[in-house]
Amino acid sequence: MRSMIYEIGIIDDSDKKHPVYFKAGLNIVTGASSTGKSALIEIFDYCLGSSEDTIPEGVITDNAQIYYVCMAISNQIYVFGRKPKSNRVYTRTIEKHRKSIINIEFFEDRFAISKFKEYMRNELLDIDSIDESTIDTFYKGQKESRPTIRSYMSFLLQHQNLIANKHALFYRFDQKEKREQVIKHTKFFLGFVNQDYFLQMKNKEAIEIEIKKLKKEKEVLNYYKEKQELELEPELKNMYALMRFPKEPIKLKSIISNPVESKNRLHVILHPDNFDSSSDIFHQRYVAISESHAEKIVELNHTKNKITSIKNSLNQEDKLLTSEKLVDQEAVKVFDATCPLCETKHSELPKSAIQLKTAIEKLNQTLRLTEKMRAPLQTLLADTERHAEKLTKQVKSLQAEKKELESINEVIRERKDFSEAIYNQKYKLFSIIDLINPSSDTKIDSQLIELRKDLQAITGELKKYNIINFIEEAEKTINEYMYDIGNEFDFEKTYDPINLKFSLNSFDLYHDDTDKNKKIYLRSMGSGANWLYTHLTLFLSLHKYFVSLGEDCLIPSILFLDQPTQVYFPNFSRDTKENFSTEDIKRVEGLEDKKLDEDMKSVTNIFNQLNSYCISLNEEFGFSPQIIVTDHVDNLALENGDFESLVNGNRWRTRKLMNF
Repeated sequence: MRSMIYEIGIIDDSDKKHPVYFKAGLNIVTGASSTGKSALIEIFDYCLGSSEDTIPEGVITDNAQIYYVCMAISNQIYVFGRKPKSNRVYTRTIEKHRKSIINIEFFEDRFAISKFKEYMRNELLDIDSIDESTIDTFYKGQKESRPTIRSYMSFLLQHQNLIANKHALFYRFDQKEKREQVIKHTKFFLGFVNQDYFLQMKNKEAIEIEIKKLKKEKEVLNYYKEKQELELEPELKNMYALMRFPKEPIKLKSIISNPVESKNRLHVILHPDNFDSSSDIFHQRYVAISESHAEKIVELNHTKNKITSIKNSLNQEDKLLTSEKLVDQEAVKVFDATCPLCETKHSELPKSAIQLKTAIEKLNQTLRLTEKMRAPLQTLLADTERHAEKLTKQVKSLQAEKKELESINEVIRERKDFSEAIYNQKYKLFSIIDLINPSSDTKIDSQLIELRKDLQAITGELKKYNIINFIEEAEKTINEYMYDIGNEFDFEKTYDPINLKFSLNSFDLYHDDTDKNKKIYLRSMGSGANWLYTHLTLFLSLHKYFVSLGEDCLIPSILFLDQPTQVYFPNFSRDTKENFSTEDIKRVEGLEDKKLDEDMKSVTNIFNQLNSYCISLNEEFGFSPQIIVTDHVDNLALENGDFESLVNGNRWRTRKLMNF
């Protein structure tokens, strides 16, 4: 997103303003040590809602009344101000930046940090929730952290202790929660997803939960339906047998699917007038039940015997396996037997020893096979016990059915009255039919059809986002940018050509050594120069990708680089002279002429590449990131620009950020 910092400054206790002005493209703030250069990145971070005040202690913190930042984000210019150690932020918008507009009276409207983040989210991000799962939210006990102005700070700031760090690439990634938030929020910042995506994901989950719930209800209904069928079937057959019907006038399935209509029809059919006295169907029914009952008893007894046999086998195996182990064959040595008196050799004893050795091996083989057979036997036992349980239920059911037929027959025999038996059986039959409710099943099926239609529609909408493809394409583009940009820096020959790969899913970065088929991560890439160039390559490539997305990207096109040349000149903390000179560097760093020339060449190349980068992106996309570099180096002879114009008056050797 096109952005630019116009001004960063401090208003001191005397209401005097100490501003630093910036322009588009590359900006260089150069100067001696302890002049306040590194405070700029901290002031920017603090004014944009950091929970910590990390501005370096000293003259600045002793005299500051308000820190402020004036910057454009997209098409709006904001002024953010904050008092030291405060949890509130002044926020105002202006139509046009003018150097004279900001003073102590300018800062009136203040927000608490949480309200400030919410205000800026409403201004810039247009998102209320990024929860994809209501269930996850429930179990976590809180919603996902929403994107705020703080979420993209990891892309904007490379502090002095980070810019050449081999263990970390991104600001705040030492906090696991912050890292995960940034990774998740990035998909939103890059325009891969929007608020509708997260709402659709929650709707999809809600529908899937409802479908699972209805399926479970259907399973329960089917269970009771099957149970009702099992209860109804014998009573219906007994009823038809009692009526002496040769064929079933109404099938069982018809009664289950339409119980009300079937009951009305049965009420007419099951009348004593329809009794067929010439048929022996009732007797046939009794004989069939009796035979089936006897067969199931035989099968049950056979199954019980099988269970006993399996248990005995397992018990025997337990005894074998827990018994003292025999000596292994390799441990048995066979020697010739010699009489200790006459020294006569006896051949029979070695033969017996060999036979014993063979027997031991066979027994050990049997024991090993026994161990392997134990698991299958245990499985067989469990299956057989389940089958026995099922047979027991069937035997009991057939026994009850048999007794019921005998009871009906007894009533008929004693009272010579078929009508009473018919009405009694009819009552039992109808009491079961009355419990059947097919409408619930039909209602669930109808609901499932509608829900599946809704799920299909939402799934179709979500496919349009095609996040996986977007991420793959983005990574491919970023990796191509890194190849081009990285090979302009002075990586060690080991990494020539540099072939960095970055993952948007994990934010991992590595050098892909195709010759050795090996991934080399940053921590294993050797010198500080390699670490610095890796940071620069990644962040320049990321910002080039952000710029290429235009207004679809919500990450501001701003990049702070604090003290990048420290990997070459680590003792610059002793740089206090009014003028920058290579002779001072040589003395402070203890460098030979050749080494100094090489290092100065590499340092100059860094600024050449930064300036070329801004120029080329501006030509290609109409704007470039605003890069603010704070460093000690000065008066570099650049190939593609005037170093003095990039400093733009921000040289602090005879002055500081705060001058009194």
